[in-house]
Amino acid sequence: MKNIILLTIIVLFFGCNNSKKKSSKIEKLSNQEHTCWGSVSNEMDNIYVSYISKNISECNIGKAKITLEKVIGRTEKGNAIFKIIDQINVEKRDENIAFSKINLKINSETKIQDYIVKFYDERKEKITKIYAIWKVDYESMKLKKINVPENF
Repeated sequence: MKNIILLTIIVLFFGCNNSKKKSSKIEKLSNQEHTCWGSVSNEMDNIYVSYISKNISECNIGKAKITLEKVIGRTEKGNAIFKIIDQINVEKRDENIAFSKINLKINSETKIQDYIVKFYDERKEKITKIYAIWKVDYESMKLKKINVPENF
């Protein structure tokens, strides 16, 4: 029987807000990038994973990037200043394809960890079709693509 991943509660922040996050390691999407969603780390303080597109309409279809970020300060108004630590390019060509940060236990020998999952979104509690997985590695501060386990 296939293992089924249960989504955990994702703490969202700044959903559908404009972002002033800048990047030199990846193609710049636009002058004013858009944060589609963001999620705080469950393991480390002031670390976030965000899904960024060039505008709100490209949150559902289009090119985007997923970033691993650290809060390095605050503006006078109290807004967070982020430093992008690592990032990956992603593209959605189908509205039913989604990316999300989830807490997952890959097998009985591993602990629950944070992962970015590209999956088919059936708008159900359980995910049954997974296309790609990236481990959020807090030791190396990298988003590491891993093979989708056969039993998923």
